[in-house]
Amino acid sequence: MTVLRDDTFARRGRRRPRRRYVSALVFVLIFISLALLVLSRLDHPYVAAIRDRVTPALTPVLTALSGPLAPVRRLGDRLELLMADQEEIEKLRAEIQQLRGWQWKAQDLERQLAALSDLNRRRVTEDIPFVTARVIADSRGPFTRSVVIDAGADQGLREGYPVINADGLIGRLVDVTPVAARVLLLTDAASRIPVEVGTGQVRAIATGNNGPNPILKFLPRDAELKAGQVVATSGRGGLFPRALRIGVVEIEGSRLGVRSFARLDRLEFVSILKFESPALPLTTGTVEPKRVKARARIGNADPTGETTANE
Repeated sequence: MTVLRDDTFARRGRRRPRRRYVSALVFVLIFISLALLVLSRLDHPYVAAIRDRVTPALTPVLTALSGPLAPVRRLGDRLELLMADQEEIEKLRAEIQQLRGWQWKAQDLERQLAALSDLNRRRVTEDIPFVTARVIADSRGPFTRSVVIDAGADQGLREGYPVINADGLIGRLVDVTPVAARVLLLTDAASRIPVEVGTGQVRAIATGNNGPNPILKFLPRDAELKAGQVVATSGRGGLFPRALRIGVVEIEGSRLGVRSFARLDRLEFVSILKFESPALPLTTGTVEPKRVKARARIGNADPTGETTANE
């Protein structure tokens, strides 16, 4: 046991000088490297002479190593190129996202321009001025069918004015405020519109029922209607101009409905016709008795569609 301990201490004693030697050698090499670096920066002639002697001696070694190291060098070049390409790809992705945003805006503006162009081409009569507005809210529910537009009394609008879009009549104004107004749609249960059906001009009342399409009521007993016949305003009662397109007849069993030309669930731009009807209340002054009677009879929905007041 004593011998083993002596051998252990002897081995530890041998390792310490080796470690000191290695540390000293590393220190000397670092010192020489720094000295050569400083002398090289100062363009010392000794450094140039050493370089001239070392370079020819190392040339064969470097030439022999260049072959095996060529794939490693090419791999490094490819990695560098891939990193540069990755940065370029990220930039392109950001530009694509930005361009997609601009594309969406351009498509939206193009769609709005097309809608406005179609609306301007819809000319009911040259004598009726109109105001174009945008639908800003949809207040449809189980008991009402209406939308809100961004135009009101400040633009000269008042209750009762008919509202159309590029496809035809959609309703009339109610609840007009200075900057906005509510449009009562054809399908609202409170909507009653005197209409004419087909080339025979069969009179009826298009009545809303809070469903997808209005229905036809108060038809003559001998009326014979067919699916697809055009339904338009008759002008009876004076609230609407004559010949405003509404839709076509749709037959569901024993029920006669009107499939409107306008997509009432996709309204964006509308035109409000400033149709000064004698059935509308005057904005100033007193209301004539004849006009009061006419409006009362319109509210009663005369089955024949005749709403002209008689004294």
